[in-house]
Amino acid sequence: LISDGAGFIGDKIRADLQVGRFAANHPQIDVTQLRFAPVLGPRVDGLFPRFFQAPSAPVMLGSDPLMQFVQEHDALRALKRIVDREPPARGAYNIVGRGVLPYTTVLALLGKVPVPLPYRIARGLARAAWSTQLGKTPPVLFDFLRFMCVTDGGKAERELGFRAEYSQKQIILDFLGVSGEDGTVDLARAGVS
Repeated sequence: LISDGAGFIGDKIRADLQVGRFAANHPQIDVTQLRFAPVLGPRVDGLFPRFFQAPSAPVMLGSDPLMQFVQEHDALRALKRIVDREPPARGAYNIVGRGVLPYTTVLALLGKVPVPLPYRIARGLARAAWSTQLGKTPPVLFDFLRFMCVTDGGKAERELGFRAEYSQKQIILDFLGVSGEDGTVDLARAGVS
């Protein structure tokens, strides 16, 4: 089920399965799992924020997968809702921003230059760069750039009353330091003095 090369993603799947087993074996304990889409925001450091810092981004030939993120404030709202909830929630919940966007649209909003590459070449280059610590992008990320990976946040909305405030476009604009749909820029966040 989980390949040896899955790395971080494989670790997440194994942890998710382990929590599920724990919950099944200990029904007297309230266990809640929040499965977050990649978190983006002006104060977030992580795989996708670092990946999107480069001026260009690889695009796998023949692929334009749908992407889904959650804004940092929405992620914190979801966590607070779970902590404050009485009675405690049980089960797994996907925490996602509203909607989805094609990868090339995400790149266009970010102002990134798309660099079309065959998957095998891109993954091979990434593997070589990653293993020699010359690259910042783990090879497994290229699977996300090839295949759609989106989830349904409907259960969180139905059972927890959680609905993200940010759409995917708003998440990207906020990540860039643009404060709203009107295009006004927060100059301090955008690094302009």
